[in-house]
Amino acid sequence: FRRVLFRSRREARRLKAKLHTADPYEICAEMRIRIELQPMGTNPGSCKGFCLTRFRKKVITLNSDLPEEIRRIILIHELGHAVLHSRILS
Repeated sequence: FRRVLFRSRREARRLKAKLHTADPYEICAEMRIRIELQPMGTNPGSCKGFCLTRFRKKVITLNSDLPEEIRRIILIHELGHAVLHSRILS
C-alpha cells in the first residue's frame, strides 16, 4: 500500500510540474481526458464517479447530483486511476 501511495504522490507532482497547474479540470483538458456529468443520485451508496476508456479515449464520468466541491475530489480520484492505470498498461 505504501508503495502505491508513494507512486501516486510522485505522479501527481510530476503532472503538476509538467502542466504548470494543480487544477484537475485543466489537467484533464491537457491530457485530453473527457469529463462527463450524469445524475446518479445522492444516496450514500450512489456511484460518485468512474473512469473508463471508450474508443481509445479516456472518459471520467462524475455524479452531477453531488456538490461541486465533492465532484472535484472525485475527479482527482478518478484522474489518478486514469493516469496510474495507463502507466501500468503502457
